[in-house]
Amino acid sequence: MAAFTVLGDGTLTLGTTPTDFSGEILGAAIAHEYEDIGEARTMLDGTVRPASQRRLDSLTASVENDLTASGLYAFLEEADLTEVAMVFTPNTADGAKWTGTVVASLPSEVGSDEYGAPLASEIELKGVGTFTFTPAT
Repeated sequence: MAAFTVLGDGTLTLGTTPTDFSGEILGAAIAHEYEDIGEARTMLDGTVRPASQRRLDSLTASVENDLTASGLYAFLEEADLTEVAMVFTPNTADGAKWTGTVVASLPSEVGSDEYGAPLASEIELKGVGTFTFTPAT
């Protein structure tokens, strides 16, 4: 029988001295994208050398912003465009996690569609290299 992991209770930590921002995260995901490098080439003897590929990882999250000095937005603003350590554990009880380095960047917008609603944003933190996956226990 297959075991399925659900989102929560989990953690998202960022930084050399890890700071846990999971209290601001509504949802999060790890994204993998593959990029072609070069072009396929046909050699004189008819063999084809395919283009190579590399994997680009990133972390995306839906956030309800804590705009205090200890919130995620302030962290991202201070670290903007620098590399920071990241650990994403979707569910601490099962233990599966991704670790790696991301480039800190601010969300494209922070706001709300209605009066009295939390200020929300979407973040995408691009990976530096690929993330390391640790399977659930």
